[in-house]
Amino acid sequence: MPLQESDHLFISHLKICSQARSFLENMRPSRMSGKVSRTLSQKEIEEKFERILVSGGEKALNKLREEAKFLAIKLHLKDEYKKLDMLIGTLLGTKEGALLSEITISRTKGLPYDAKRADFFENFYSVLKNLAPQSRLRLNPTEGARTNAFYDPNTADLEGIRLRIE
Repeated sequence: MPLQESDHLFISHLKICSQARSFLENMRPSRMSGKVSRTLSQKEIEEKFERILVSGGEKALNKLREEAKFLAIKLHLKDEYKKLDMLIGTLLGTKEGALLSEITISRTKGLPYDAKRADFFENFYSVLKNLAPQSRLRLNPTEGARTNAFYDPNTADLEGIRLRIE
């Protein structure tokens, strides 16, 4: 693709493509080379749009869409723009399209979602699950009751010594 006015100076005389162009080009279908894809998945793009929305609001996402619209005409990427427009519109609630990311799905449903907090609680749960106490069996189980709700302090077994507390 030829250089565009929207591309940014990177190092020395090298240029890096604008954010709008980057998203447009990532909307292109591509084959995977081994285990690595040449483009971002829809889920990854949605999550990047979500970060733009959180940091810059609807205005930033709409600005990106407008820049992409202009570039799509120049670069003959109209089909890619339609995909980008649908994703952004779905995130903003002006269009209805399929989303793949949990965080963007939550946003469109109006539900709060904190990805870092969700990961934290999933890890916390897995640690607690492995530390769960085991049930103590009753010494003389009666019918229908198999465990003691509380430990009976009247008899304790401390280092093999049986104490009777009165």
